[in-house]
Amino acid sequence: MKYMRNIIGRILQVCRIRPICALCAFWVVVLLIIDMFGEDDRGLSGFGLKEGEYIYLEGVVKDFSYISPYGERMLTADIGDIWHVASGGEHICRFGGSNLRVKVDFVSDEELKSGSRIRIKGKVSEFKKATCPGQFDAYAYYRGRGYLFELKNADLVANSRKYNVYAQAAHDIAAKGERILDTYLSEDASGVIKAMLFGDKTDLDRDLKELYRKNGIAHILAISGLHISFLAMLLYRILARMYAGIKTRAIICEAAIISYGIMVGFSPSTFRAICMFSIFLLSKALKRTYDMLSAMSTALILLLIYRPTLITDTGLMLSFAAIFGVGFFHARFIKSIYNFKGKLAPLSVSFFVFMSTMPVMLCSYYEVSIISVFLNLFVVPLMSVLLVAALALIVTGTVFDGSVAYTVTFIPVKVIEVILLIYEKSCRLADSTGLFKYAPGHPFMWQIVIYYILLTFAVLYKGKRKVFVSLSCIAAAFLIFIIRPYCGLDVIMLDIGQGDCMLIRYSESIFDKTSVYIIDCGSSSAKAVGEKRLIPALKYYGVGKIKGIFITHPDSDHVNGLAELTSLSQQEGIKIGNLYTFEGFINHEGLADFAVKPFPVSSGALFSDKGLNICVLYPYKGCDISDVNEASLIMDVSYKDFHMLTTGDAGRVSESYVVNNVKRPDYRYSVIKVPHHGSDSSSTEEFINWADPVIALISCALNNSYGHPHPEVIKRYEVTGADIYRTDAEGTLTLHTDGMSVSVNTYIK
Repeated sequence: MKYMRNIIGRILQVCRIRPICALCAFWVVVLLIIDMFGEDDRGLSGFGLKEGEYIYLEGVVKDFSYISPYGERMLTADIGDIWHVASGGEHICRFGGSNLRVKVDFVSDEELKSGSRIRIKGKVSEFKKATCPGQFDAYAYYRGRGYLFELKNADLVANSRKYNVYAQAAHDIAAKGERILDTYLSEDASGVIKAMLFGDKTDLDRDLKELYRKNGIAHILAISGLHISFLAMLLYRILARMYAGIKTRAIICEAAIISYGIMVGFSPSTFRAICMFSIFLLSKALKRTYDMLSAMSTALILLLIYRPTLITDTGLMLSFAAIFGVGFFHARFIKSIYNFKGKLAPLSVSFFVFMSTMPVMLCSYYEVSIISVFLNLFVVPLMSVLLVAALALIVTGTVFDGSVAYTVTFIPVKVIEVILLIYEKSCRLADSTGLFKYAPGHPFMWQIVIYYILLTFAVLYKGKRKVFVSLSCIAAAFLIFIIRPYCGLDVIMLDIGQGDCMLIRYSESIFDKTSVYIIDCGSSSAKAVGEKRLIPALKYYGVGKIKGIFITHPDSDHVNGLAELTSLSQQEGIKIGNLYTFEGFINHEGLADFAVKPFPVSSGALFSDKGLNICVLYPYKGCDISDVNEASLIMDVSYKDFHMLTTGDAGRVSESYVVNNVKRPDYRYSVIKVPHHGSDSSSTEEFINWADPVIALISCALNNSYGHPHPEVIKRYEVTGADIYRTDAEGTLTLHTDGMSVSVNTYIK
């Protein structure tokens, strides 16, 4: 208790010494509470708009870019300072003077100018909300950054001649620099440098970006404090060598970094870096001491006053957490433990940046790379050389042309290529071993709170055996995310659109390893469902091994996600046990894309995993497969008094066989996975009465073209008194049971 009082006393002392930090902490807590308990009333209906409606919109061009994804020139623009929105000539709403924006995608041959006022017509589309755990939430991401909605298939109706000359000049310089990079560098190298220098990730190779992210060096691809501080300090030192006064240096550097911010766009990390460097310049000009934490807090306060919705933005949290790791954790640890600033200082900086950002990384990506601590020891220093080489390439490419240009740009081009090759090879080497990935899944809030308490205690502790105690606290903080207090059975029906996917998680006790099984995964409405929904969900739950996968039948809306999973499993570090399907489907063309061939099963097959049993009820050996739906696996999943009936796309023939040939159970089924997404070609009254389910789960897409689930089917289940849950209306459905009682949680509340 004595040491705890000392720690609290130190924290209060920090608040007295750094009142801006205390104010910032208070402001952050207030915004987090508002975000947790406040309601988002900025939906389309709140503006009098409807999904798919064509509207006219007037506003100012904030940013724009041209891409050619399919050979045609596609214009993407951010429109801010919106004057009004109208539909069919009727005024709907006005946002004059607001800092809200609209994302616009349209094809146009007309040149846009930064700051010009335009009038456009387009189809309203709300950003898609996540309906699965682990799924990217476009709605939260764009709304957090001030975007109201997006306009698709837009037409440029009117374009004013007036524009922001200063902003357009910055945009033209960036465009010129990007053209030079495209000319002299390979496609992949150019994409990386454009992302680093100009924040343009349009041409960044997707696989390379993911490789950098998985190994903890993706920060080099974003305009961050690392880039801006290096470029600004480079200019500052050049001016110092030219004997410019401190105030002159400060004014020139400030103008330069603001211009750079306009050029690349003021992302949260860019704004933070520019604001902090501006405070640094001010401290130099006024001959005052620069305090990193106070500067960081000032930047965060200003940013959240301007746009409070950024409080949960991943980019913002990573940017500020990294600075906090350097300014607080690293600084305190070095001072209290080793009291030196020597050879191990760079390792300490890299380590505490990793530790301070780890909870944010786990909340967003559910895994971190431990090797990033060591990779960044040479990645960051080499980045300075990389930026200088890139600037030299742009300058020489601008000044010279023809064969002379290729001669003078040879050295910077080779430097860039070698450094990027070192980055890529190092990441691939670390990735290939799979030994340095820490993937505990999405952390609980209590784990995050305890984590930062332990980390703070580790760097502030000054009692006996301080080295041992501090390192023990750091180790405990790191390992706390492994704790998954889970016991019982979870049935998770993922919302994957028009298709089926069910995860089964089982653990006999909180000390027992969790067993995971999958029944189907495919979709006819969602793209890359395995990569974008199934694998992220598995990572969210910290799943590293799947004991078994059951394929009810080989229709694409049940298997295309599984094919993606089996092909990407090694890359994603997920081990897969056996695949099972009806013996008649083993050589079916629908399973041709699978990396491995499934094992055959039929009625009577039983899979036991301690207290969990999965019994195949249908189809029988030799069952006709001319209609693959009618040969779907029907299985009984049981755990103590809990029984669930899974049905694939079973129809009337399959149901009739089960009713007439499988002994009716002496219990009500706790759960039934409604056959064929609620089609009226299934779920006969006889079958429903035979199962007599307490809960009915329906997997289907919102507003699907099949009309699933059909009203007649809903009525049949309602008559039995079953509680009906649907993925199209409620998102992912999660059932938890201890073997007796069952609770249901819906992703969409």
